[in-house]
Amino acid sequence: MSPHLLSALDKFKSDRSVDYSLSIEDFICQCYVKLTPNTYGTSIEERLRQELNATRVSASLGMGDYEYSRKYLEVKVSFLSSKTNSYCITHIRQWQRFNYYLLCFVDCKDNFRPNYYLLNKHVIHKMKLGYMNGTPDANSDNHNVEFRITINNNSEHMKIIKKSNLLKDTSLDSLKKFLNKL
Repeated sequence: MSPHLLSALDKFKSDRSVDYSLSIEDFICQCYVKLTPNTYGTSIEERLRQELNATRVSASLGMGDYEYSRKYLEVKVSFLSSKTNSYCITHIRQWQRFNYYLLCFVDCKDNFRPNYYLLNKHVIHKMKLGYMNGTPDANSDNHNVEFRITINNNSEHMKIIKKSNLLKDTSLDSLKKFLNKL
């Protein structure tokens, strides 16, 4: 049997469950190792919700992911790409009724340290967004179009995020303190 086939079989048989009792930092690392990019975001979002003691919001309401003291937050998680030195925010739904974006940017170069940015919802409009699917012409008559953006670590977009961060710093403690003052 080829080593590539063995590797593929090992991956197929591997346990992809994650331990929600881990610290948020260890949980993020475990998600990176065990989960695929299309699944780690929701797992980290849920673990962070538990850490913050926020209320989950039903997706059908179109009001973000969490409710905390009558404020609504849309959570986006992204790991720093080793190839492009950038973060990706996908499925940006500008029509939804929430107050803040909570970005969790995991700096893989800095021992997978999560950096939290809490932004007023409208800050994202200061950045050049691309369509999640289709072309501008194909989306011209669509009202609820999802967008995406790639944010290079040293870009103008990242400067906007850092400048607009409502938190004292990018720590979890700072995020908790801000939310507790709401």
